[in-house]
Amino acid sequence: MRFQEEEFMDGVVYASIHNLDVPIAADRNRGPPRVVGSVSDLSGVSASTSVPVSTSASAAGSTSAPAPSVPAHIPAPAPSVPAHVPVPAPSVTMQIPAPESVMYSPQGAYDVKNAVHKAVVKAASEIVMRDALNKCCLPTTSEKQATARQALLDSCHVSTKDWAVQNLGALYKTVTVPVTDLLSSFGSVAHGVVQRAYGLRMSVWSEEDEAAHKRMIIPDLVGETTLTFIYGDTLSLNDNSSQTVQYAFEHVGITDVALDAVWTAGYGQYVDSLKALANILATSTAAIFCRLQEHRDGVRRSINFSAAAFRGIYDKLLLLIKETIMTTPHLLQRWEKYIVHLLKRGCKIAGIDYSRYTISNLQS
Repeated sequence: MRFQEEEFMDGVVYASIHNLDVPIAADRNRGPPRVVGSVSDLSGVSASTSVPVSTSASAAGSTSAPAPSVPAHIPAPAPSVPAHVPVPAPSVTMQIPAPESVMYSPQGAYDVKNAVHKAVVKAASEIVMRDALNKCCLPTTSEKQATARQALLDSCHVSTKDWAVQNLGALYKTVTVPVTDLLSSFGSVAHGVVQRAYGLRMSVWSEEDEAAHKRMIIPDLVGETTLTFIYGDTLSLNDNSSQTVQYAFEHVGITDVALDAVWTAGYGQYVDSLKALANILATSTAAIFCRLQEHRDGVRRSINFSAAAFRGIYDKLLLLIKETIMTTPHLLQRWEKYIVHLLKRGCKIAGIDYSRYTISNLQS
């Protein structure tokens, strides 16, 4: 996506997208940050109009850009969205060598008590976990089946590859348990974070109706043209500018979900490279989206955080990273710094030696 910014007399910076002037000013007063911008319809396919950062010129006496109209209720995105789009590696990447695989030679029908069979399942499960955390935490059923099959094949000696194929049906659910556990971790952490992080919970001293408060603010947070909930705090664009900026994926709620769902939960050991952070942050954001939808009617209604319901928003978020952040120099520079700091913080939380990651400069 390409857009140009022009500042007019009203003090609002406009992004020219497909010959349309769209205001992308941010207004952050009380409560979560507000962004007025243009982000592709969550129910559609294209993400070419996504705006990952909002800017505003601060001047005395200037007025805030009008907030977007409250959109109608948006159901959770259907899975009929683009296939998973890999995010290109940033110019600076960190990676650790994958552990050497151990080949087993299982025989006969799968027996849960058989030591060799158990070893194969354990090895395959770790491969599945590593694949989910580094590539896609929200795989479709067909993707999970393909990954499970390959994981079993990779865990067996070449002479016993047929055993993996013959026992795939019996082992599929067991081998893919890590994916279910990982999604549960993201969903559970997001459930505990969302009310405070996004100002849904009212003070006990307030007389305001909490249900009405939620019905009022959540549509703006998850609106189809704003996605306000993904943006972080308002910051100065630079030391010599009066403009302010909010960066996508830096909201404290998203950061908390990423850190706690992965590193606090004990999954940090499976993070092999810096490239995994795009997947982790997109999954964290999708989990927040799910939990905000739960409270949209004012009273919480349980929604299962699953690939079937939320792969759509996940793919949209990856496209935003790929097509906008990765192609805009100052956004890419900020993104690279952000994910490095996030990885360092995660390692400290989990007690992982950060020096195990080697730094190499790679082309995107």
